[in-house]
Amino acid sequence: MALAATAAVAATRVAKPPAIINGGGSASQQLEYAAPDVNGAPVSEFLTFDGEQTGVSFGTYWSSTSSAAQTGFLDDDLSCIENNATGNNGGNCSGTIGGAATVHYAVSELTFNSTQIANWATSSADWRWWPPRS
Repeated sequence: MALAATAAVAATRVAKPPAIINGGGSASQQLEYAAPDVNGAPVSEFLTFDGEQTGVSFGTYWSSTSSAAQTGFLDDDLSCIENNATGNNGGNCSGTIGGAATVHYAVSELTFNSTQIANWATSSADWRWWPPRS
């Protein structure tokens, strides 16, 4: 009886879609991270990672400018990177912060400057801090 109940429960489970890792950045680095090599072989970092993992995978690598990637990452706004890459909203951020638009990584050939870091570090937005500040 226990085996039949276990089988029934297992049959009703629905596979969850993989979590998506969002981001993008410098166009010059796209081939390294998100595209096949020059011979078309899938040897990029993302494809290798996706092939070895379950439950998580890389989404689209939005090829944009380094500054758009930095802004998207610091503001946790994927639209900054997507819109810069696609031209939507005039290439500007849409203000869709966090949630499905969470930015997990940004590829930049530029370093953060002290103003960017200070603004991020002193922000009162709770989504910038984990664990959340009380």
